[in-house]
Amino acid sequence: LCPDPEARDRVRKEVRSRGLYGTVSAEVHSGGRLPYAENLLNLVVVAPGAAEAPSPEEVARVLAPLGTAYVGASAAAAEALAGALRAAGLKDAAPAGAWVRTTKPWPADIDEWGHYLHGADGNPVAQDRVVGPPRHLQWVAGPLYLRSHETDSTVSTLVTARGRLFSIVDEAPISLRS
Repeated sequence: LCPDPEARDRVRKEVRSRGLYGTVSAEVHSGGRLPYAENLLNLVVVAPGAAEAPSPEEVARVLAPLGTAYVGASAAAAEALAGALRAAGLKDAAPAGAWVRTTKPWPADIDEWGHYLHGADGNPVAQDRVVGPPRHLQWVAGPLYLRSHETDSTVSTLVTARGRLFSIVDEAPISLRS
């Protein structure tokens, strides 16, 4: 997120020159609430001296569990900023040169689904206390369409561990019979 269109354009040019277009994006943001859902971002970087830097609470809100944030700070302000980030729930915030580095801890109330039926015991009941009805769209991922409505699903299984998703997906052309 950039403070003005000129900075955005410079970032976009750099992103394209490195072949990262689509993976990395740049947009203008005037400060305040970050335009991301809770627990979404794996990396947050706030440039040193950013005019409208997000609050430590806002960094903690958008950072995904096990995600990392680098917040720029002067040497004089680094320890106070680290304390504010720790107060916002980012326990390991510590100064590192011109930056304060922190990682969001894995919440005790988020369970993992490491096997086809949750755990090795085959009991398909998770101990997660965070899951609930959807409140917002957090991301979109393929496949956008199933191979066929007449055969088994394109996605045959999905498991998750430490914020990573693992799946078996049949992406063969629909002209091939299952």
